[in-house]
Amino acid sequence: MARTKEQNEKMMIKTKHIIVEVALSEFALKGYSNSSIREIAKSANMSIGIMYRYFASKEELFHYVVREAICSLANSISEIESNICKPYETLYNMTVKVLSDINTNKSVALYFLLMARLLIEGDSMSVIDDLRTQDLLLFDTTANLIEQGQKINVFRDGDPLQMSLFYFSCIQGIANMKFFLKEAFISPRVEDVLAFLEPYSEKKEV
Repeated sequence: MARTKEQNEKMMIKTKHIIVEVALSEFALKGYSNSSIREIAKSANMSIGIMYRYFASKEELFHYVVREAICSLANSISEIESNICKPYETLYNMTVKVLSDINTNKSVALYFLLMARLLIEGDSMSVIDDLRTQDLLLFDTTANLIEQGQKINVFRDGDPLQMSLFYFSCIQGIANMKFFLKEAFISPRVEDVLAFLEPYSEKKEV
């Protein structure tokens, strides 16, 4: 019996999701230059012809994957800006979410690995420039959040940008460790990740 239009749409969404997941892994582990549509199709257990039904080229697929990362960063920035008046709660909740995502979704750790690779390798592509811009904006926005927390004495004194960079260095390291250790990974507590910001010994209430 022929599939319905709804079944076909679900199948197309599922196939596209598989392609993007496999491409993310390839780009994160090998970089853009060393990845190929042929290898991505092979890893996804589908023909190159099917791949080209969804993405016209490796570059188009790469742009789609990176845009997903940019969208995630933009959402984080928006969340911080919307809750700037609650600095500790905002950073706490953001950390809860990112640690949970790293632990439960393999793609999240791969996205962190991909972003680190792209920013270090320095390939000249407009989408990578957009990623760098968004990344720097997230650092600055988080620094503003930390500065706001310092004003109301929920974060210790110090250079807010330096603290923001330290925070994201920790998150990047956690994501990398999850990727390499896989099931053996033990996630840190949110309180431990944020301990460097604490001005007091007593525990904060969220």
